[in-house]
Amino acid sequence: MEFAELQWREGVPYSPRFDDIYFSRDGGRAETEHVFLAQNGLPERFPSAAGEFFTIGETGFGTGLNFVTTWQIWREQPRQARLHFVSVEKYPLAPDVMAALWQPMLASFPEAREFIAQYHSLTPGWNRFSFADAELTLYIGDATKGLQDLDATVDAWFLDGFTPAKNADLWSPTVFNAMASCSHPGTTLSSFTAALGVREQLTAAGFKVEKCQGFGHKRTMIRGRFVGFHGPMQRLSPTPRWPRLAASLSSQQQVGIVGSGIAAAELATRLRQRGFDVVLFSPDGPGSAASGNGQGAVYAKPGIEADPATQFYAQALSYRTRLWQAHGQEWPGNADGLLQLTTLERCARIAANSQHPFAQLMRPVSAAEASDLAGITLVQPALYFPQGGWLAPNAYCQQQLQGIEHIRHSVIGIEFDASTAQWVVTTQSQQEFRMDGLIIAAGQHSNGWPVTAHLPIKPVRGQVSAVQTSEKPPHQCVLCGETYLTPADINGQWHFGASFDVGSDHTNVLPQDSAENRLGLARLAPDVAAFLGDTPSTERAGVRATTPDYLPMAGPVRQPIQTTRKHPQSPIAHSEDFWPRLAVLTGLGSKGLASSALAAEQVVCYLTGEPSPMGYAQSSRLHPERFWLRARQKPSSVRHSVAEK
Repeated sequence: MEFAELQWREGVPYSPRFDDIYFSRDGGRAETEHVFLAQNGLPERFPSAAGEFFTIGETGFGTGLNFVTTWQIWREQPRQARLHFVSVEKYPLAPDVMAALWQPMLASFPEAREFIAQYHSLTPGWNRFSFADAELTLYIGDATKGLQDLDATVDAWFLDGFTPAKNADLWSPTVFNAMASCSHPGTTLSSFTAALGVREQLTAAGFKVEKCQGFGHKRTMIRGRFVGFHGPMQRLSPTPRWPRLAASLSSQQQVGIVGSGIAAAELATRLRQRGFDVVLFSPDGPGSAASGNGQGAVYAKPGIEADPATQFYAQALSYRTRLWQAHGQEWPGNADGLLQLTTLERCARIAANSQHPFAQLMRPVSAAEASDLAGITLVQPALYFPQGGWLAPNAYCQQQLQGIEHIRHSVIGIEFDASTAQWVVTTQSQQEFRMDGLIIAAGQHSNGWPVTAHLPIKPVRGQVSAVQTSEKPPHQCVLCGETYLTPADINGQWHFGASFDVGSDHTNVLPQDSAENRLGLARLAPDVAAFLGDTPSTERAGVRATTPDYLPMAGPVRQPIQTTRKHPQSPIAHSEDFWPRLAVLTGLGSKGLASSALAAEQVVCYLTGEPSPMGYAQSSRLHPERFWLRARQKPSSVRHSVAEK
């Protein structure tokens, strides 16, 4: 990505690219309070806002001043809800520049410390920043593309790009139409400008606009309200738009989670944060099945090209990294860095692309530098992830699921009771539990009930080796290649492996896998293999879940109703085609420690109606019914032949 150049003019930050200042010389905070908070009526709307959250959309993130100021005002309100702040920015400030800019203002803006602590590991496209009572969703790239991809309903808009005369792209009809498509009759807007062209284009997009008193030396500004389109709404994005949930969950309701692994842990964390009563259904203890390993590498292998899968894993890893920075001191693990050994050609090709989704997450290093970082001799160059590392899945799951009611029986029945609009979960003990919402996060077994039996989930067996040594092994960080190797934990135990056997679903320990793990260790890190020698290892096998395209499933489940669409412009499905308040999170594969947090955030936001952390395009790639859609889009002759088989 291309970062903004920032200079200072007369005491305020200035952009030489646009020849304009980032905020008013008459006072940045005062400008935000007058132009955006007051003219949108937010101090009055916040305490009485209906629902569990309030969403603000912004064009032009800049220094983040509007977000931090709004968040500070939000925290002063006597209500328990979440603030969602969605913004777009083509040229973001670099993390070090942003931190330096905010340093003198930290005393006046305590929230800025939390913001700056997470403002790193940026990736093109959507970036999610999660705080105790707020979510910041920042799109880095073209504003039109970002707003057309936005999966949210906005309550108030801040139009705050550089002046229209110098940044026309941000004040275009396509931007205003995209804003309108995310608005409702109560949506308001405001902006520092009162330019005639802006007023006319906003009016054409369905906003009723008026002039009002400006701030500082500006005599007038505008504010407005969305009143509706004056004509047919245009299709703004080529991305298939899956419907949102017809009736969202609200806090204080009870949500059941089937499963007790890493997916369940991430879901429960987010549900409890939003005030839900969570009940766990699983015969196993937290993190005792596929998530039961003592250590696991937190990584995702970047593709050479910026394909959708690479984009998703960059977003997911950056989100995990930001959470780690904010909460990692409490997690069982270590973020001391990770080296992904690869070829010189691969390093060069990825490094040559400054727009690569992983560009801000890692840097290529030579074999010599990799050796220095690892503390052992390595013969391959590597991609170095300075904020990467390892987590203990078993301990992490136990930590995140602590204090949650846990029904320790197998689930033998899942049915929806339309008369009460509740899910009935029947356990092996013949007990019935009624839930307002239900999420199935049972790994390879997630398609084990009639409601999810059609989902294509593949088991992948993996065997990992653990070693307990009195002497600390020589390597200093996580190493990944064809296999992986972790440093020692606080108890002196370290892990290497693991096998990857697609289609196998048994957990028997195999001697040949143990031998292959040792051969893989010798190829990856000969020094460590020599250090290990004949020291015996403890073996553990688990079964991960994956999907035909190796992306997770995160979202709703379609009811078994056969529907056909004769017209290509028709919706791909209606909200009533899906089970009410039911979702799945599975198929995390071998990258679950990297992808589970963002995927869980997507599922929870789907159930609550909150803005998506990843936009329409990416969430559609994770949609559990994407395989049904692909089959439906094939020629009819192919569909019939498949059906006959």
